Amino acid sequence: MSTSQPYGPPPGAPPSQQKTNGLAVASLILGILWVWWVGSVLAVIFGHVALSQIKKTGAAGRGLAVAGLVLGYIGIGIALLVSVVMLAPGNGDNTDSGAPAPQESMSTVGPASKPSQSIPGDGTFRVPQDVQPGTYRTPGGEPCYWARLRNLSGDLDSILANGNPTGPTTVTIRSTDKGFETTGCDDWQKVG
Repeated sequence: MSTSQPYGPPPGAPPSQQKTNGLAVASLILGILWVWWVGSVLAVIFGHVALSQIKKTGAAGRGLAVAGLVLGYIGIGIALLVSVVMLAPGNGDNTDSGAPAPQESMSTVGPASKPSQSIPGDGTFRVPQDVQPGTYRTPGGEPCYWARLRNLSGDLDSILANGNPTGPTTVTIRSTDKGFETTGCDDWQKVG
């Protein structure tokens, strides 16, 4: 009689344990640790590879791989959301920080002591020091450019609204604006 058993363990013997897929474990660990977005991306990659291997080999760990995938996708979603919020226009301006706006690139025209009722066609003007809030009108000019500014940093994010009119135009400068920029326009007159 042979001592080898080609058909598995004898009755009553403990069943052999199935090996757990290592990538499934790695996916779950990276999904939990997150490590900003890198861990989340790796959790998703390892989770998909682990599911594929588990399907082919029958190894254990499907639940671990799925949990790693879910946590990885949640981490990626949070990272994308935070990135969008951080890069959104308006973040990083000086309007809420209490810090004075930079004024190095500003060419102020007009008296600093009393705001003017008119605005020359070229320059960057502080609100309310150089220009009073209100509605202003220009006959135009070519090329004419204007911009209402949230701060005087000179960055694109500082622009609240702007335009390139080819004829007469009206702009309302609000008390919350920090500056008004105009280039190539005829003088602006306060109308309201």
